Amino acid sequence: MSAFTFRCQVPAGPDDDEDDATLAALELLDRRGYPHQVLRSGVTDLREVTIRPRR
Repeated sequence: MSAFTFRCQVPAGPDDDEDDATLAALELLDRRGYPHQVLRSGVTDLREVTIRPRR
């Protein structure tokens, strides 16, 4: 048995929550024909991620 992670970036609207983002990602996998079984999911809002400038 093996396991791996799908990471995909999907556009989100201003009022979308984690459930909306998860559903959008699963729909994307279905449309592309990737077989999957959800064991765990996590959502990161990239609008909230800050990147420190290089020194």
